[in-house]
Amino acid sequence: MKTKHNSDRLAVAVIGAGASGLMAAYAAASGAGSAGRTADVTVYDLNPEPGRKLLVTGNGRCNLSNETVDPSFYPGSDRALLSSVFGRCPPAETLAVFAKAGLRIRRDHAGRLYPASNQAAGVREALLWLCRGAGVRTVSGCEVLSVRRSGAGFELNGSIRADRVIFAFGSPAAPGNGGTDSLHLLKDLGVKTEPFTPALAPFHLAGFSKLQLRGVRAQGSIAVYAGKKQLAADAGELQFTDYGVSGIPAMNVSIDAAAPAAAGVRLTVVIDSAPGAPPELPADAFSAAGLGDGDMPVSLFLNGMMPRRLTDSYMRIAGIGRDTLMSQTENSARKKLCELVRRASFAVSGLGGFNEAQVCRGGAAPGHISYEDLSLKGVPGAFVCGEAANVTGRCGGYNLQWAWSSGLLAGLSAVQGESF
Repeated sequence: MKTKHNSDRLAVAVIGAGASGLMAAYAAASGAGSAGRTADVTVYDLNPEPGRKLLVTGNGRCNLSNETVDPSFYPGSDRALLSSVFGRCPPAETLAVFAKAGLRIRRDHAGRLYPASNQAAGVREALLWLCRGAGVRTVSGCEVLSVRRSGAGFELNGSIRADRVIFAFGSPAAPGNGGTDSLHLLKDLGVKTEPFTPALAPFHLAGFSKLQLRGVRAQGSIAVYAGKKQLAADAGELQFTDYGVSGIPAMNVSIDAAAPAAAGVRLTVVIDSAPGAPPELPADAFSAAGLGDGDMPVSLFLNGMMPRRLTDSYMRIAGIGRDTLMSQTENSARKKLCELVRRASFAVSGLGGFNEAQVCRGGAAPGHISYEDLSLKGVPGAFVCGEAANVTGRCGGYNLQWAWSSGLLAGLSAVQGESF
């Protein structure tokens, strides 16, 4: 596989056929003409088919964006970079690209945007159709193992010539769906990087198995602490497992926990399983709830707040029988139960690994990416987008929106910028 080098044409190599890579390839191939150039764009990917990860996003529904997008939804990421990219390639512009392929989009109650079909396959097909129409060539089953400077351009795998290269290789999250760690490609070009660590991952909690809550879903809130300092908090539907807690709120706060967890900082997760309960719960809830003489079973009182299995687990740990009346409950047991309901605290034994993570932190280090065009500083002709640009967003379509906007800007910059 050799790409002919011709000074009258730009040979553009895109490394990675994920969301950002396909958008970058389309942008480069379709945008070269406005700069009076012709671009031969080839996408290289180790997977047997392009856009493989897209098919599993949003549980197969593909939450491709959100009606509200700004840097605040990307905790810990470079806000100046985000502001610049979204200013140059705003969400509306990327959604207009999909509209060219006939993709219809719907909004849910929370402002999340999905394809009207509720099928991620429709998003992938739209991207592939756009790429084919623009003349993009895709080479599947081809892992790029090396990129080095060669004259004014680059040489991939020792034989593939390119005038421009766009790094869109993603991260090692979800290796079963094609995630890999290709940071060495940036390092070999002298770009400083930060290692990938799992983000948007579930919490593994010490001693959690004794609750026997696998499969339970409940509305609640979750906060993560380093000592007494709260790192992050969120609320919504929590999903309990054998080993800990998952669900969108847990995933969201895991972003802020990723770096300290990787550094060995001791973290604690605090779960409120009844955020809608009266504020007087815990200590005086049994007497202050207006229940007369207390001849109501404790289990019945709590079942109005949270799922029965969660009630049963907390009562068992507090030493309260299921048929025990509120008036019969010892003060120490009440205190323990209320603490579990409103402030159950667990030591974090770890975050879910790459197999469980949706995205990763890491990539090109801050300061090594141009805010204006996503070029890599000190490496003329090289650009970066998607996860490789070290941006991580919350659940809700923010990571895919970053992929679309950064891919669009990187692709256009590669063919419309000044000659190198």
